[in-house]
Amino acid sequence: MLRSRQLFIHLTVELNRLRAAALLQEQLEKLGLNERQVKAIDFLKTNTSITNKEYQSLFDVTDRTALRDLDDMVSKGLITKIGEKKGTRYSLYHVGYVG
Repeated sequence: MLRSRQLFIHLTVELNRLRAAALLQEQLEKLGLNERQVKAIDFLKTNTSITNKEYQSLFDVTDRTALRDLDDMVSKGLITKIGEKKGTRYSLYHVGYVG
């Protein structure tokens, strides 16, 4: 059973990785994303997740700006928020979702 679950998760992640790769920069900009957000999506195509602190460091922005950008991408359904408070991470890969 555990092996089946691990295989399901692996396949789900791979399918979502392909889905994410198909998001072209032009499409992202049409969604009203700023340049930082587009670059964050590109970052997430090759990295499993990003934290608020990592976002701040990558784009030299305040905590508040990072949170606003990340929350905007969550509300647009582009990324998933995982966890709460300081342990929060954001990911493109939606385990259990194939879209």
